[in-house]
Amino acid sequence: MRTSKNKTQTAIEFIDQTMEEMAQVTSDIQVINTDYENDKLLLASKYGPQITDLETKRELIFDKMQAFATENASLIFTTKRSYDTQFGIFGFRMGQPHFSLVGKTTWTMILKKLKEFLPEYVKITEAPSKTKMMADAQKPLIANMLPFLGLTVDQEDKFFIDVA
Repeated sequence: MRTSKNKTQTAIEFIDQTMEEMAQVTSDIQVINTDYENDKLLLASKYGPQITDLETKRELIFDKMQAFATENASLIFTTKRSYDTQFGIFGFRMGQPHFSLVGKTTWTMILKKLKEFLPEYVKITEAPSKTKMMADAQKPLIANMLPFLGLTVDQEDKFFIDVA
């Protein structure tokens, strides 16, 4: 209950007033979000085709520069792998190393050979199956084992307000 200078508000009055405020604010947010989404759609329809055209042009220019740089690499990149211009830098960077499968090799075949010849390069992962344990937490066997395992099942109350 709340008290003001002249009157004491009952719990029902407080709840009704506060829920009315929550409903009004929620409604205002929905109106603004609707306007916002409509404005985004208008802007997307206005600028979308132009952006798509420009992105396509940028990709074509990139491909043209990449082809030029590849063909002329021995002339352009004599001292370093990039070239500075007044508009920016272009060149080549070393990517992250990765494995490529040779021929008809599969990762399953590689795993089989690793297990036999280089077992230290085989990763074995063990982890508790938390979802299965939670699904079975009400079963007597699991419920009785939880304290022994050092576990409890916690579920918090979450406050909510649904406005009409």
